[in-house]
Amino acid sequence: MGVHYIVFVGLLMPVNRPLVEAATSQARRNATIIAPMFHRRMSAAQPSSDERAAWEAQKHVLGDENAVLHRLRGERFRIENEAQSLLRQGAYEIQRRAGICVVGQAARLEVASKVNHVLIPNTLYYTIDVILAVSPSGTAHFANNFTDTGARMAWQPEDMRAQLEPFLAGGKLIIDVSAQDEAPFLRRHYVSQGDRFMKQEVARREERTRSHVRQWWSLWRCHKHFVHMERENKFRYDVLVKMRDDSFFVDHLDINAQKLQLDEALFRRCNRHYGLNDKVALMHGSVEYKFFARHILDWYDDAAFEKLALGVLLKNPEGYTKAVMRAHAVKVRTVMPEAMPALTCRIVNNQGKVCIPPSKIGVMRDCVPNNFSVRRAVASMLCDQKPRAERMQRRE
Repeated sequence: MGVHYIVFVGLLMPVNRPLVEAATSQARRNATIIAPMFHRRMSAAQPSSDERAAWEAQKHVLGDENAVLHRLRGERFRIENEAQSLLRQGAYEIQRRAGICVVGQAARLEVASKVNHVLIPNTLYYTIDVILAVSPSGTAHFANNFTDTGARMAWQPEDMRAQLEPFLAGGKLIIDVSAQDEAPFLRRHYVSQGDRFMKQEVARREERTRSHVRQWWSLWRCHKHFVHMERENKFRYDVLVKMRDDSFFVDHLDINAQKLQLDEALFRRCNRHYGLNDKVALMHGSVEYKFFARHILDWYDDAAFEKLALGVLLKNPEGYTKAVMRAHAVKVRTVMPEAMPALTCRIVNNQGKVCIPPSKIGVMRDCVPNNFSVRRAVASMLCDQKPRAERMQRRE
């Protein structure tokens, strides 16, 4: 094996020729994979005629739905004022209500921990309504492909109903399995500031943004159901919870212990990524419109988006949620994992077994409650860490 030398400013440096050739070959392979992304048209900056038409249609649908909901929200406030007047007169006692919104995809839906640690403990204090705003089984998107274990659930609406309805104790279950839009509106400002992938990897950046916008559309679906239920049943929710399909609770979520104030929302203190950890959120009922509606309304409204983006680096959904909460004067409180003991899981098999990606437990495991039995259980549930080369290949 020959050894060659390269001279840099008077320094003699040996070069391993086979090693250099191997590195060069790998660089060529990477260039072959990424080259199409370097030259791809950026939809967020130069949408095609089809994309532009689809985005305009989405804006019209959102505007029409918001106009109807605006009228219903007005009626809801009138009903609430009448109910509060009767309450002050001692005419009747209002049962406390909690609403839970689960967003995501049915193929990734974990149920057992949500029943054991959220529904069962809290039905003692609240009548709980649950809305599943999930896309149908058979469709699954992952913004971070390298954490995908490959397994999927085959939930049908009747299966989800059988698993959840017995534990609602008088509450209502709504299963909204509307298909998610494959091409939601993209904003160049958000795509270009994204904190994942190289600047030239336009396709990956835009697909990641689409996953975020689909989640905000799911929040909007929950908002529509919350407004209709409050109006039809003549009540206002005392507390609301947002969680994802893959939210896995490692201990009880005690909603009653948080003592929420007017216009207050709680987020976990870990994995904030310079924003607010939006995977699980707990909020006072007065925040419903500001959280569940304004994410998507501000995204499609040019003036509202420019206002909330002013002086803020919108590099991920955590940053966007923080900007929306700030723009609409929501009082934000971050809490330790003991108060909101939820992690992100991945499906291991179609029987519902799950594992927890090591990247989701936080730096120094600061997303895991400081409880020995819980930490031991979480340690036993960690997903197998794939070799870096395999993870990179999965991302491609």
